[in-house]
Amino acid sequence: MKRIALVSGICVLLLAVLAYNALFSPFIQPPHIGQDLPSNFQAADQEFKQRVEDQLNTGMSVEKLLAELEQQGFNISETSQYALFEKSQFPCTLIWRIHWDDDSGTATNLTAIYGGSCL
Repeated sequence: MKRIALVSGICVLLLAVLAYNALFSPFIQPPHIGQDLPSNFQAADQEFKQRVEDQLNTGMSVEKLLAELEQQGFNISETSQYALFEKSQFPCTLIWRIHWDDDSGTATNLTAIYGGSCL
């Protein structure tokens, strides 16, 4: 009887760990451009904005911009002209978002937002 309780307890624990990893995967890395940001949201947002300005030059083609963002793991909305990456890891959900304007196939007015919410 004790053995059944022990095995049942181990199974419940294993299922809880698997469910946690499925919901809040620690294995998904943020995009390269958004890694290792400061822990303070305001400072991290400023750093992310600067990285986008430095690394994703305004004036590149929209096609090239989208390829770069997609390679880094962003989800692209071409119709709304933004790229989004979200990472949920208890107790926080973090968001990296980049907007652009399409001026005849050229990406202009790039803006970046980093933020999140925590319990």
